[in-house]
Amino acid sequence: MSNYVIWTKQIINGACALAGMKGYAEDWRLLDGQSQKDSFPATARFDMNPEYPNDVALTDSLYNLDRQIIASPRLRDLLEGLNVPHMEYIPVNVFNHKGRAVEPSYAIAHPTDPVACIDPAASGG
Repeated sequence: MSNYVIWTKQIINGACALAGMKGYAEDWRLLDGQSQKDSFPATARFDMNPEYPNDVALTDSLYNLDRQIIASPRLRDLLEGLNVPHMEYIPVNVFNHKGRAVEPSYAIAHPTDPVACIDPAASGG
């Protein structure tokens, strides 16, 4: 039997929310589970969402409009320690409301073997 996790968000007052990723026109490849470790551009970035200018706290998993897992070093270490299969960690820049890169550095925790949630043939879709 396999174990699966459905990644959800928790709203935390004051925690930053990120806008959509900039600098990578082929971001659909992430949703498709294609490996990006050798092709992800170093210029790709997430900016804190300007609609929430007072929300600046950095959490271990940053909420973002693209629904990616933007992982802190602590979360990345945890996932790596669990030997999560089919997962790569892609460094990504995160910028605050003043346009400065945040520390610590974050990474996209990217599953490269996504699990289908529906059986098209059985669903009749």
